[in-house]
Amino acid sequence: MAATQKRIQYINDYLTYRTWFYITRGLYEEDRLMFTLLMTLRIDLRRGKIRYDEFEVLIKGGASLDLNACPSKPFRWLNDLSWLNLLELSRIKEFHDIIDRVYNKTILFYSFSLFLVTKE
Repeated sequence: MAATQKRIQYINDYLTYRTWFYITRGLYEEDRLMFTLLMTLRIDLRRGKIRYDEFEVLIKGGASLDLNACPSKPFRWLNDLSWLNLLELSRIKEFHDIIDRVYNKTILFYSFSLFLVTKE
């Protein structure tokens, strides 16, 4: 029976890869990464490797929050979207203390935000 399950897994993996390959051939370059992310997240969700709340945070991020209904951002250098993303990320148990980490490592996060701005 184990050999049958292994064979089924090989077939599923092959068909998943071929589906991804043929679909991405028809996509614009900038859409391929997003499609790959979505497909990977859906596969991991079905296999139970990620939870639905994690899936939602990775897909929606802070876009699902209303800035006026959230606590005000602690730093002027932090843009609104980044603050909303941090608030949403803090809902996941593995990142429950992310806002405290930003407070405690303000200089590090500020430097990183400057790096991102200069890179754009």
